[in-house]
Amino acid sequence: MLAIQGPNDMRERTSKPASLEALTGIRFVAASMVFLYHYGASFAGRIGAPQPIVNILSRGYLGVSLFFILSGFILTYSYMQRAQRTGWVYEFEVARFARIYPVYALALLIALPLSAPNLTFGDALRVLSMTQAWTTPSSDLGYAWIMQAWTLSIELVFYLLFPFLIGRVCRMRLRSVVASIAICWLVMFLFGTPSVTPYTPGFHSAVAELSVSSPIPIPAWRLFEFVLGMLMCRLMVSSRVSLQKYSGLAPTLTIIGLILFILAVGSGDRSLAIAMILTSVLLVLLALGDNAVVMALSSKVMVTLGGASYALYLLQWPVREYIRLLHRPALEQILNPVVALAVSLLVFHYWEGPLRIALIGAYRRLTRPAVEVRIT
Repeated sequence: MLAIQGPNDMRERTSKPASLEALTGIRFVAASMVFLYHYGASFAGRIGAPQPIVNILSRGYLGVSLFFILSGFILTYSYMQRAQRTGWVYEFEVARFARIYPVYALALLIALPLSAPNLTFGDALRVLSMTQAWTTPSSDLGYAWIMQAWTLSIELVFYLLFPFLIGRVCRMRLRSVVASIAICWLVMFLFGTPSVTPYTPGFHSAVAELSVSSPIPIPAWRLFEFVLGMLMCRLMVSSRVSLQKYSGLAPTLTIIGLILFILAVGSGDRSLAIAMILTSVLLVLLALGDNAVVMALSSKVMVTLGGASYALYLLQWPVREYIRLLHRPALEQILNPVVALAVSLLVFHYWEGPLRIALIGAYRRLTRPAVEVRIT
């Protein structure tokens, strides 16, 4: 049971802890959305696929928004208790570095021969320090070296702010949590924040007008999704019993159906923001539920693919570009997803996992108190 120390409204508990395996599985869904956005949407259009299908694939970039909300949700769930211990911040930051940088560095190394001709020294420094997307939406600096890596630059801001946010979120009373969720939803809807990416200066008129007099960097806009994930987790933990009855198969399928409907027929950043607002609700249902959808996402296959989703997300572009060297378009269409997935699984099992364990182990050895030896 995830025990939480705090206000009275956080004491509602059940004997069964929420399982997050389904949220691991949905990471693969998010990575696949981005993959299909880059390499499936145009193909679907060329072969004359139904327009709703093309629309859904064309909105696959919203998988990034799913990642951001999911990140806030899972980190909050994982650190609610640990954040009460002394020295946890150092452990958290080391764990985050060990989680993301080894694959990040490998992806940059693999992509270097492809990116080197257009890579400046300044670009390289920004990418290596993961600050390339700390710009306004009008800048394209975030796309340097590996296009998809701009989102890791945003995640770094989340990781730096998380130690300051987690304590405040845990201390909030339930009514404040609900009010804060509503504020995040409102900002996401009004400004279409899930569509804020590098080099989208006119993605929404409201943001464009606001940015003229006061340029607002991308991390500030996308922070609302991360905080929303934190708040939704806090709501789930504090109101688990009352929310459990809404986590059945019918409500879960209804939310999924609404999301797909909006992606298929919606237009404009605001309508797409509604889809991501619904996604934040879906995460709570998946974390609490025990139905066919949850079972499918929690299967061994989906959990494994979810583990490899980070590598798939980062390596999709270099894999595709190397396959293009074959100059066989028909073969490329077949090989690209197969090779990308195979490479991601290999990286997950033989690079990401072992290096994460090694880096965290090295940190613990370095910070372990020295054993006093007494001679008697």
